[in-house]
Amino acid sequence: KDGHPVAVTLWPSPLVGEDGTVCGMILMSHHTRSDTGDEADSERSFRNIAALTPDAVFVHAGGPILFANAGAARVFGAGSPEILTRHSLADLTAPDDLERLRALRPMLVPGQPGPRTQVTHYRLDGSTFAASGYAMAITWAGKPAFAIVIEDVSEQVAVAERLAASEARYRRIAALSPDAILIHKDARVVFANQAAIAMFRAGSE
Repeated sequence: KDGHPVAVTLWPSPLVGEDGTVCGMILMSHHTRSDTGDEADSERSFRNIAALTPDAVFVHAGGPILFANAGAARVFGAGSPEILTRHSLADLTAPDDLERLRALRPMLVPGQPGPRTQVTHYRLDGSTFAASGYAMAITWAGKPAFAIVIEDVSEQVAVAERLAASEARYRRIAALSPDAILIHKDARVVFANQAAIAMFRAGSE
């Protein structure tokens, strides 16, 4: 209000209506630098905006989760966001992926989302799910912390794995077929079995 610039973190998130359809876009923001008097307002604003996004949003500083929204409670299978604050990121992340996430922390720049990363997380019941998201360096309660934004991509990963398995199975069948088999995409041959290569006398490339 006084005309002074304020550094904030912005990241877009879809706004979902009661019928489940996307009806808008939220630009979530968080002060990356603030005076002591502004910290409470900044944190309150972050909490209010995080409550509007369907994405899972949580904050930690290397130990127990400090804050989680309803989206985070949903993907981790917690009865409420408060239940997640009894756990740490280490409790909820596959060990190999946890090391990758820790290695990214020194590269995070305040005010800028880090690289999107896919990891395996644990729900509270012990089951796993694939998540895609990113981290941001922020200030929470006056101390350095990390805001994590993720979405459950288990279904997309499962579909991709089924497609890959189907393609591999088809290639094995085609390799054994005495008939020439060609697959093309956009007028370009992307696969030919040995029978087709022999018929057209094409090189293996």
